[in-house]
This record gives sequence, C-alpha cells and structure tokens, in this order.
Amino acid sequence: MLKFNVIAQPLIAAAIQNRVVEHVTEYRITNPIAGKVVMWRGATELEYFSIAFLRGILTISLSEREILLGEKTINYAMVSSLMEVIERGDTISTIEATYNYNAKQSFKDAEVISFTDVLVIFGWNYKQGVKIDYDMLMN
Repeated sequence: MLKFNVIAQPLIAAAIQNRVVEHVTEYRITNPIAGKVVMWRGATELEYFSIAFLRGILTISLSEREILLGEKTINYAMVSSLMEVIERGDTISTIEATYNYNAKQSFKDAEVISFTDVLVIFGWNYKQGVKIDYDMLMN
C-alpha cells in the first residue's frame, strides 16, 4: 500500500472525506510524455468523481453532474517519499528527488497503486456489493 501525505488545504481536504462509492471503473494507460497514469471514474451517493494518479500526485474532481468533471481538479495528496524531500526546502534536493522519482519510482508506484489506497486516503467506503470494473482497452 502506498503512503500519501495530504497536500490539499485542510478545509478542502475535509470536504472531500467520507463518501460511499457506488460504482468505479479503473483505467491504466501509458502516455509517452506523462508516463504511467492510473485513473478511476465513478459515482458516490451524491456525485461523480474522477481521480488520477500521475507522477506521485493524486488528483480528484467531484461534481454533481458528470459532464462537469474536470472543471475543478484538486491536487489532493502526494506520495510520502517525495513529500519528505520537498518539505526540507532544499531546491536542489527537490529537483533531484523529483527527477529520480519520475524516472524510476513513479512507474513502480503506478503498477501497485489500487483503489483501496485511494479509499484510505479519502476516508471513503464501498457501498455493499460494489466491485471495481476494469477498462480492458486501456491496459
């Protein structure tokens, strides 16, 4: 399980917590520029969501209308290993750590991240009987 540090402002982070997932589909793609990207789209009891894991950052978009997903996207969390270096405030170390993470570790993290990791960081739960659908065309 990947470890994350929440980077969203506390009020924004709190507003995203504690939802019940009713449906989710996972997409895994490799982009020549961005590298490996893992995305989840689905619905909670009251709104739709789109979540992406890209280069160590977990982003989320929530909306009552599916068509509005992506209009407001929040950088919610960052992998702890990268965040620890950034918090030190040393610019050279941050640049080096970011380069090394993106060149090596981000691919590994994208392989092992699961929607369970996402549920934990957001404090979300599954509605009883929910299963993850996998988009086989994107893998």
